[in-house]
Amino acid sequence: MYRVTLIHLSPDAGSTGAESRVDHGKMSGGELREMLVNFCAIDEVEHATIEPEIRVQVRDESYVLRAGHKNLVLYDVLDRAAPGQVVSVDEAMAELDGTARAARTALPWQKLQAEARAAVPVVVPVSPRAVLGRRIALGVAALVLIAAAAFAHWWWEPDVAELAGSAIPPEEMTAVQDSVAGVYLTGNEPGDHGLVIMPTGELRLFEFRGTEAPRVVHARYQPVRAGPALALVTDQPGGVALVRNADTLVYCGETYVRVR
Repeated sequence: MYRVTLIHLSPDAGSTGAESRVDHGKMSGGELREMLVNFCAIDEVEHATIEPEIRVQVRDESYVLRAGHKNLVLYDVLDRAAPGQVVSVDEAMAELDGTARAARTALPWQKLQAEARAAVPVVVPVSPRAVLGRRIALGVAALVLIAAAAFAHWWWEPDVAELAGSAIPPEEMTAVQDSVAGVYLTGNEPGDHGLVIMPTGELRLFEFRGTEAPRVVHARYQPVRAGPALALVTDQPGGVALVRNADTLVYCGETYVRVR
C-alpha cells in the first residue's frame, strides 16, 4: 500500500486544483498507477505555472513525482544528492514497488541458474565401440579423480586427509548432482566469492568486485565419495570442494554457504 499526497492537484490528479494539498492516505498499486496516468496527461502549461506534484511514501522510503513532456520525474526524498529520474508510468511503478531496485541489485547467479534449469540435455546415439571406449576413458578418469581428490584434501583440508575417495555409480550420479546443485557464497561484499553448481556437471566461480561486474570463471566438476563425505573434483587449480552438509561447501580453504 502507498500513502499518497497531492499538491496543487484535483483528487484524481487529472487536473491542477485550487486545493494546495489532498491527502489520500493508503492507496493500492492499481489506484496509484491510474493517478499517475492522469497526472502525465495534464497540459504542459499547467505544469509549468502551478508546479503540481505527487508525494508517495512506501515502506520506509519517500518519493516526489513531477510531470513534464508526458513523462514523470521521480525524486528520492531521502537521497537529496541524487538527480531526478525521467521515467514512464510503468518505470515509476517499478521504482516505487521495489522491483526495479531488485533487478538492479540481483546477484549474477540468478540468471545463470535460470539458464541452467532451462537447459535440455541432448542425447546423441553412439556406436558400441564408442560406448566401450567411453567406459574405458571414464574408468581411467575416475581413478585420476580419486587420486586428485585424495591429494587435494591432504593439501588444503587436513581433517579429511584420511578419507578414501571412490567414484559415484552412474545410476546415482543424477541424484547426487541434483542434491549439490545451487548457489553458494562466502559473503556478498567486494572480494567475497561464490559458486554456482549446476546439475549438468558445470561449475561457475565468481568474485564480487564492488561496482564492477563480478569476474566469472567457467569450469566443470565430478562428484566423488570421500569416505562418508561427498567431494566435487573440479578442473580448476583449487582442486576439490568438500561437501560438509546440504548447505555448506569448503573450497580452497573458504566456507561457502548455500543461498539458493
